[in-house]
Amino acid sequence: MAESKQQLSYMLKRLGEKVLVLQFPQELTKEITVQIQFYHDLFKSHPLEGILQVIPAMNTLSIRYNPLIITETAIEEFLKSNQSNEKMEDFGSPKKIYVPIIFGGKYSPDLKEVSEILKIKEEKIIDEIVGQEFYVYLNGFIAGFPYMGEINSDLSLPRKKVPRLQVPAGSVAIANNMCTIYTVESPGGWNLIGWTPMNIFDFSVSPPNRVNVGDYICYKLITSTEAENWDENMQKEWDQQWNQ
Repeated sequence: MAESKQQLSYMLKRLGEKVLVLQFPQELTKEITVQIQFYHDLFKSHPLEGILQVIPAMNTLSIRYNPLIITETAIEEFLKSNQSNEKMEDFGSPKKIYVPIIFGGKYSPDLKEVSEILKIKEEKIIDEIVGQEFYVYLNGFIAGFPYMGEINSDLSLPRKKVPRLQVPAGSVAIANNMCTIYTVESPGGWNLIGWTPMNIFDFSVSPPNRVNVGDYICYKLITSTEAENWDENMQKEWDQQWNQ
């Protein structure tokens, strides 16, 4: 049994002859996220010969391995020998990251529609988004695309029926009980309610992720003038003020 502060457990499942899956409860909780990230980082920091790939997801961790080099039993023993409350509690150092955001007009193409569907004034939607801390549960889909939650239940709505072919990088969007920031221009079906000039995924640096699993995101309002003129110097000033 894997352990955490709440003694959560996983089931070890075989997927074919070369993949083991750690299946955690089908719930969206910080405790599960911490466990999945803990075991993911464990394989990175303690590489085992024969482990080919370790893939984290919202409720699973998939381990692809070469059965001619390492056995399923050896992997299971490795997992058991590294589980303890103390290790889980000491794991990770989440950050609180403040992200500039602007709403309205071209920056919020779906805000009016979201307001009409939910029967909530646009101003109240903005206040709720800006007034909340968002926990990063997963990075995936596209480069550094953060799945953050949970938005207040009154703002929960499904993805758009017809996805856009192009969503601008920096778009802040909501769908179901999650919030995200599009890190690069890409297709997408989330509801676009705001925009940030802050680049949270930079291919030119290593590691490229500015936002990691376990971090907290807080939005801070900026003006249209600031958004239009945002550059590297403004980002440095922002980080000095908010992200030290």
